[in-house]
Amino acid sequence: MTNRTKTYVAFYVDESQKSNFNNNVALCPDMNYFNLMKAWKQNPSHAFSFADPHDHKPVGDEESRKKLFKVLHERLDISKHIILLLSKYTKESPALKEEITYGIDTCDLPVIIVYVDLKNVTEKDSDSKPQWTAERKKRLSQLPSLESRINSGKVTTMNIAGFSQEPILNAMKKYNINGTNDKKPYI
Repeated sequence: MTNRTKTYVAFYVDESQKSNFNNNVALCPDMNYFNLMKAWKQNPSHAFSFADPHDHKPVGDEESRKKLFKVLHERLDISKHIILLLSKYTKESPALKEEITYGIDTCDLPVIIVYVDLKNVTEKDSDSKPQWTAERKKRLSQLPSLESRINSGKVTTMNIAGFSQEPILNAMKKYNINGTNDKKPYI
């Protein structure tokens, strides 16, 4: 059995802009949030820490899709959960779809969805019961492979509004392959 100790962070990368990554980080806004998580991890004044499988085996810029997917699978195989950084810019690229489908269908990983630029993911209905916001539903519809797995009850999710250390760290501690096993979307 594989030792699953890593935190897999998934985010959208515009594959058509790969050659411009080093020149313009604005081309990949979701990647900026991942880089901030890595900075939190490196800063000794922050309690934020995670084992990053992206450090496990680097992917070359010129890798074929088949090789890329193989490396993604190896990273997911040693992970205990997926943190998905979801913004208004996120789209379902082939790589992101592969991360979601393999991570959920093969590895049975829970997904911590961080809606990086939303203040709320729930609101009260007329009976004061919580319900998903329209904006949260819109963001989730950007990733049909994840949305269908959530709707079918195939995956445990934790939904976090905004991008800050404490809620992400708390979710990382609670939602992992050895933790919560019921398949419902937590708010």
